[in-house]
Amino acid sequence: MADISYVMTYFNNPRMMDVHLATWHTYSEEAKEAIAFIVVDDCSTIPLNIEYANLNLTVLRIKDDITWNLPGARNLGAHYCKTPWFFMTDTDMLLSSAAADNLLVLPMDNPKTIWNLKHRGITPECIKVGHCANHILLSKELFWNCWGYDEDFSGSYGGQEGHLRSKLFREGGERYMAKDVIMHNFGENYQPPVILDAKCSTDEMKTDEGLKRARKISADLYHSRSRLMVDKKWNQNVLRFEWEVVQEFTFSK
Repeated sequence: MADISYVMTYFNNPRMMDVHLATWHTYSEEAKEAIAFIVVDDCSTIPLNIEYANLNLTVLRIKDDITWNLPGARNLGAHYCKTPWFFMTDTDMLLSSAAADNLLVLPMDNPKTIWNLKHRGITPECIKVGHCANHILLSKELFWNCWGYDEDFSGSYGGQEGHLRSKLFREGGERYMAKDVIMHNFGENYQPPVILDAKCSTDEMKTDEGLKRARKISADLYHSRSRLMVDKKWNQNVLRFEWEVVQEFTFSK
C-alpha cells in the first residue's frame, strides 16, 4: 500500500498533464512505490485520457458540469484516497523528483499537522517564493473532521481555501512550513510557451465583473457562516455530483 496520496485537480490542460506525467516518471522507485496519484478531472470538455503510466495512478471524472467546482473535486480526491495522509495541489503546480523525495520524509506521525508547501515561478521573470493554502500535505482524519471543503463555494473563484484553513485550525490543526519542498508554479502570466493552455480561470471570471461577483459570493458565505465557524457545526453536504473511476494504472519495477 502507498504511504501517501497525491491528489491533483485537472481541467482542460492536456499539455500540462503531459508535463506532470513526464515529471512523475522521473521520480525514484521508492517515491513511485510510496505515492498513489489521484487525478480528478472536473468535467473537462474533452475528458482526460492517459495513454500510458507506470505509476500507481487513478483518474476520476466528475460527470456534472459545475462551474468552479474545486471544492468538490478536492473533496472527491480526499474521499477516494486510501492512505492516512494526502497531498493536495492543482495542475499548474509541478512537484519535481527531488521535492517529492523531500515531501516523503516529512514527519507524518501527528494527524493534526498541516504541512504548507512553498512555490516558485518556473521562469526567471517570476522568482517570488510564496505559499498557498491550496497546496498542503495533511491527514485524511483532520480533513474529514471538519468535512473538508464547503461545496457552497463552488460557483465562485476563490474563498474556499481560507474557509478550509479556518476549519482545520478550529479542529486543532497546527501549520508548519515544508521549507525543503518547493513546487514550480506555471501560473497564468509566466507559463512557458509549450504550456499553451495553462489557464487557471475562464475568460468570464477574469473580467472585473466576474471577479467582483466571485468575491461577493465568498463574502456572503463567510458572513452567513460566522456563527457556524464559532460553534464548529460544519456543513456535511459533500460530493454533490455524479462521478466515476475512468482509468487505473499500477506501478511495476
